[in-house]
Amino acid sequence: MMDSPLRILVPACLAVLLTGTALAGADLELRSVLAVDRVGVEDSLSPAADILSVTLYRDAGFDRDVLRIAFLSLGRQAPPDLKAALASASAAPIDLVVTAGSTPSEALLAEATLHDRGSVYLPADIPGDKALSGTVWTVPDDPDAVYLTLPRGLAAGADDVNPLRIVVRSSHVTPSGATVADEVEAVYPADKAYQANCALVLHGNQGLGYSDVFHGRSDDLEGSGFDEALQVHQGTGVPGNFHLSGTLQSSAEWAANNGDPTDFNAWLAAGVTAGWAGMVTSAYAQHIMPFVTDDMNDWAVAIQAQMTDTRYGYFPTVAWVPERVWLNTGGYPSSGVNDWIGDNWTPHGVGAVILDDDVHLSGHDNHQIHTLSGSSLRLVPRDRSFTGNIVGGNGQASLDILTGLAGSGVGEYRIAVLAEDWEAIGEMGGWAGITPNAKETYDWFVGKCSTESAWLSTWKLADAVANPDFNGGTITVTPGTYQEIGGFDGYGGGDNGWYTHWAGFVPYANGGDGSGSCAGSGGNCKDYGTLWSDAYNALMAAPDNNISQAGWYVLMTNLHETAWHDDLGGPISGWQHKYSAHIKNAMIYAEAAHWANGDYAVTTAAFTSDVDNDGFLEVVMHNDRLFGVFEGNGGRLTHLFVKGSGKAGIFNDTAIGVDNAFWSDTEGD
Repeated sequence: MMDSPLRILVPACLAVLLTGTALAGADLELRSVLAVDRVGVEDSLSPAADILSVTLYRDAGFDRDVLRIAFLSLGRQAPPDLKAALASASAAPIDLVVTAGSTPSEALLAEATLHDRGSVYLPADIPGDKALSGTVWTVPDDPDAVYLTLPRGLAAGADDVNPLRIVVRSSHVTPSGATVADEVEAVYPADKAYQANCALVLHGNQGLGYSDVFHGRSDDLEGSGFDEALQVHQGTGVPGNFHLSGTLQSSAEWAANNGDPTDFNAWLAAGVTAGWAGMVTSAYAQHIMPFVTDDMNDWAVAIQAQMTDTRYGYFPTVAWVPERVWLNTGGYPSSGVNDWIGDNWTPHGVGAVILDDDVHLSGHDNHQIHTLSGSSLRLVPRDRSFTGNIVGGNGQASLDILTGLAGSGVGEYRIAVLAEDWEAIGEMGGWAGITPNAKETYDWFVGKCSTESAWLSTWKLADAVANPDFNGGTITVTPGTYQEIGGFDGYGGGDNGWYTHWAGFVPYANGGDGSGSCAGSGGNCKDYGTLWSDAYNALMAAPDNNISQAGWYVLMTNLHETAWHDDLGGPISGWQHKYSAHIKNAMIYAEAAHWANGDYAVTTAAFTSDVDNDGFLEVVMHNDRLFGVFEGNGGRLTHLFVKGSGKAGIFNDTAIGVDNAFWSDTEGD
């Protein structure tokens, strides 16, 4: 590490030693990271004896060098897996010995015993004056470390030729009576630059409608929800990278305008201002991009970036690819593919996308940021192991990836990226049973990013992409998606089987029989693939005004998670039908846009037309101010559009119709 001082200020109000001695006005200057050790390697070793790092500080308050010794966990903020590991050690005391020099002339610097005091390991004795050499002490906001005051002048004169050698040994007796130990040798000046880098990306995605994801499940409000991650990042100041789909941004705004005391969008904007939140973009409503047109993809990327910039004051330059589906228009898997999406990002200011290390970027270093061949687009690898361990409740394994990088000699040129559904980290919906310890493990890991910041840097992805130290190679992306939904066999497996099945499915509203075939009793029996294409063509032919733009939102919102199925080989998800069956309603907006533009030859009229493309006639009534659509079933006015002029000038807009909100109870009209 560099010897230039990094100042760590511990506020006096927090600086009360857990062992009873006040740490008054501590002012610690980082001198050097001396060692970073692998963790979780020995199963029988207690986390309280598993040495993580050794760091040398200068305490300006009493002009002495101080050694910080960090452990995997001393228990105070341990996630469930480490609590279990601590418990399996049966509260065995941890013996700690620190020496200086080389065998056989090692000098004892300190001996201490860490005892389990209510599931928290602390030094056994209350120290006296911490300015005295050999004193072992702790700091409240550094829960997994002890500090050792070194003899005055111990490091004086140490250089690369004659370094100071310090050995830290920990040991304890297992329940079976065996003694297990850990030993770390540290030298000053350090023999390498101990450094590792990571970035944490949380992807929030829901349709437009009520959602409990912001605040958590009703049965566990304090242990679930998107708010938990914001709390830990805000509390530690460790930067996170957050994506809210355009539909979720709208849901959050809707909630805030209707009595939610926590304005989630405002909270994220405050995080941007404070520096602990970076924003990630994507495609507006998370449609699966390769299966639609280039124009639709451009629209969705541009709209999402604009929404993020407007709401949070942060123009996003890194994107989450919806469901990380990246496909080519030829080769395998390419069934149903309409567009290669590699050219839909940089024209809208987005310079990088997140893809999978074991599929799209397989065979390339998953800790470097690569460049797409023939393009300036950067490719950020999602580290599957680094991500999966934290989500799965095994944070020590992810931490060990970083300790390995820190000791590799090239750690400063590598970055590990966690990128995961925010629902998984927040233990929401079905994730509550799949990842029951994700929230606690993520909180602990962010805490480690804070306390181990001397050697571990946590990045905003935009800054990481701009850092040339992380540059990798120029590569071609391997088509596919993540393994759980098809991997190298495409979206849903079997050469994009989810999309092709969905695209050929005739919905009930268009005369389907409920199984995807035509019932033969009315309706035009158009399938989803035809319906979205018809709606797109109608909108492209419509004049550009507020009503046609609203139609674009209807089309793209109802393509949310296009063609999602319950599982590989399973049926189209029920909620997916409720979106998809209303894609056709974008046709109504395209027609009304013509009326608003003055394209109708007759000002006032009433006529029947299949204006929503379902094969059944609706009644359309219009004059110079109103355009109404009535469904034959019940004679209901389902859509009303208005136009005119006022103080703001000429206007045209929607008065009745909520086609881009989730139809929670029906696939029909």
